[in-house]
Amino acid sequence: MLQRFVAMADDINVKADKGECTLQVACEFGLVATVQYLCEHGALLDLQDNNGNTALHMTVSNGYLDVTRDLVEKGVNLSAADTAGSTTIHIAAKGGYLNIVQYLAGSFTRINVRNA
Repeated sequence: MLQRFVAMADDINVKADKGECTLQVACEFGLVATVQYLCEHGALLDLQDNNGNTALHMTVSNGYLDVTRDLVEKGVNLSAADTAGSTTIHIAAKGGYLNIVQYLAGSFTRINVRNA
């Protein structure tokens, strides 16, 4: 079904009403296979919705370590901040997702990003 949807779409990165794209929605629900498929077919990793959230913000805020790893391995921007100034490591810490905080901390090349 997903393959048919992607084949029919003019732009895999098209945004909906709140500025979210298909990849962000898949990340919000932790759909690992869907995220992998979308990335393989041209989904942009760092698109932001109207609140500045990226796909990584969506997966981290819901505690999906497996999707977080996939996005990081694909080169997602770890320092992207939402409109409130929160990066993904801030969101993971606030949500109590210690495993994601530890993973992101180990993945950062520059960790001294401050929350506004």
